[in-house]
Amino acid sequence: MIDSILDKDGSSTGNISIMKDITLKKVSEKDVQEQMNHLKKISFITSHELRHEFSKIMQLIQTSKYQENNVETYSQIFAELEKSANLMNDAIYKLNDQISFASTSSISLNKYLLNNAIEEICLVDDDQLVNKLNALIIKNVIPSLPVHVFDDTDEALKYVRENPNIKRKIFLDLNLGARSGWDFLQEYEKMAQRWPVIILTSSIDHADYERSKKFSNVTHFITKPLTIEQFEKLSELEEA
Repeated sequence: MIDSILDKDGSSTGNISIMKDITLKKVSEKDVQEQMNHLKKISFITSHELRHEFSKIMQLIQTSKYQENNVETYSQIFAELEKSANLMNDAIYKLNDQISFASTSSISLNKYLLNNAIEEICLVDDDQLVNKLNALIIKNVIPSLPVHVFDDTDEALKYVRENPNIKRKIFLDLNLGARSGWDFLQEYEKMAQRWPVIILTSSIDHADYERSKKFSNVTHFITKPLTIEQFEKLSELEEA
């Protein structure tokens, strides 16, 4: 803005220019616009990609309930369910990318490798169905390997404390209700046991991965679901 400078007679003797720095305002507007773009992407993913596949899954389930199906039809339904589940998983990773979460399903912490004639597997997860499915996967790869299942943190801690010399791998969920997987890790560190812990969680939060690196026994951070291929790979590793 430019104003004239007047003398006592009202004659112009010069001009004065007043300027306002709007840099911060423009930066703020840019930040707001970027946030709005992120929100639009998140809205699209949830309302289109996730919701679309969820609706398809529900329709497939309803179809299988109310009509007679042969083996071929069931195979087709399962194939479509698997396809939709994978697409939903991809959409979840996209969502988390928008809010700066990790986008990996299996991270090796490379502290030491795992398998040295282990004698048992311990599964620590409060979801009974997940435990059953993981036990089936393990038995499929190593049928003779004992699998102990715990749906409670304190129960699992009591077992490993009373049996410190059994060579084991512990697959640990992080979200376990009142006493979490983090509580387990803190107590387990105090026992000074050398047997490895593999975090098996639905979390893809990079902060959880970074936190897990603070525990010396944690060797891997794996995002659910555990697959036969993943367990086979873990079982092939030999301790250095």
